[in-house]
Amino acid sequence: SGLISGQSNCLSETLFEGVFKQTRELDDYLARTDRIIGPLYGLPVSVKDRFDVKGVDTPLGYVGRLFKSAEQDAAMVTVLSRFGAVIITKTAFSQRIFRDITIVSQPFSDLPTSGTRLELLSVASQLISVVRISRQEILQEASLPAVLSGLSELKPSSIRFPYSGAPVSHEGQSHVPSSAGTLARELSTLTIVTKECLLTAPWNLDPTVTPLPWREDVYQTVQQRPLKIGIIFDDGVVKPHPEI
Repeated sequence: SGLISGQSNCLSETLFEGVFKQTRELDDYLARTDRIIGPLYGLPVSVKDRFDVKGVDTPLGYVGRLFKSAEQDAAMVTVLSRFGAVIITKTAFSQRIFRDITIVSQPFSDLPTSGTRLELLSVASQLISVVRISRQEILQEASLPAVLSGLSELKPSSIRFPYSGAPVSHEGQSHVPSSAGTLARELSTLTIVTKECLLTAPWNLDPTVTPLPWREDVYQTVQQRPLKIGIIFDDGVVKPHPEI
């Protein structure tokens, strides 16, 4: 991740010390018990700068938020760590938020909120399976760059995954809610992460999460349905502007 950031400036924090500590603990547990900790054992995960990691700053692109380390992990970070995932880095974040440029080589990108996580994934996922936990907003903040980078992205409802411990720059604003989404190279990886997260009953960590567990029967039923794509060119009220 450090090498990739050196080429594209996509990271705000590299969590090397925590990575070494956690991987040693995982290896020691495996050596003692001959068992792994959780289904995400050893899976490298990056989180958007917005998600708190204990002992690390969460500046959100603001100088005024520097040198104020988080006192505890965000709920989503806690869930992933319990299942053996290794939080390796935090990706850069800009004050502008809505920016979808994805640069995987020099020159440096100017800290776009979406492009940074795709830079890391599009390069690193060629070597290892990396999951990206991000904040989802409007304007296809993650889906558009994911498509352009050949990656898979899940944008859940705002009350599906735990979001506590993820500060925002506009506290109190609730009419445009955010959600904790996932990005990965393989769709199967997103399925595993989603399933394992919901099996932990995350509403016990964040009361705003809907208490709806993973339902395997519903998932299997959906897999048997044919793909359907609906397109509305004009809803009779607002007509899209023609392409430019």
